[in-house]
Amino acid sequence: MTTPRMNLYRDIHKGIRLNLATVAERAGRTDFRDIEAAARLRDDLETTFRLLEHHAELENRFINPLVRTYAPQVGAKLDDDHAGHAQRLQELRAQLDAAVSAGPEAPLGGHEFTVALSRFVGESFLHMADEEELAMPALWAALDDRVLGEVHAALLASIAPEVMSLALSWMLPALNAAERFELLAGIRESAPAPAYDAIRALAIRVLDPSDWSRLERQLDAAVSRAA
Repeated sequence: MTTPRMNLYRDIHKGIRLNLATVAERAGRTDFRDIEAAARLRDDLETTFRLLEHHAELENRFINPLVRTYAPQVGAKLDDDHAGHAQRLQELRAQLDAAVSAGPEAPLGGHEFTVALSRFVGESFLHMADEEELAMPALWAALDDRVLGEVHAALLASIAPEVMSLALSWMLPALNAAERFELLAGIRESAPAPAYDAIRALAIRVLDPSDWSRLERQLDAAVSRAA
């Protein structure tokens, strides 16, 4: 069996895909005549938008310089995408604010916002596919997993705990069972006990009970094997 290479994008992209699909679906069933419901949607979308901006900032800081070095055309495209997405997020914020405060025209403004959001979601999915299908193979060809692991570790170390918690709340449900185990086992091995305990509590909260039970059995079995 071929050992998988270090993938700088896989886990967070799974979480972002789940987040974006969820908020797009939620926007579609929000009654924008209900001011409180529309305001809650706006607040939750702002959290999503800030997560996307933070994610792009990390990629711009830690990953895209490497892509520009080893795959210049791909790197330039990713940089252009990030700049375009930043502008689109500002436009979506303004469009949502206008829809929330549109009074009798709120349903029409809300639907127009939902369509615009769905376009952004589609563009984001294509962008993430480019990163995984074009950028990551270029980095695999140029760099070994030790170097990629150092990049990944530096990126993770720069993330504030509250941002990490938010990202994990979407990543954990989006990962498959083997990926969840790999992630939690790695955190248990490398993080201080209080940090691991907090992430364990988060996993219990965001995962389906059957998924958490399976993960807990895997983690306990790993401890028994190591003893």
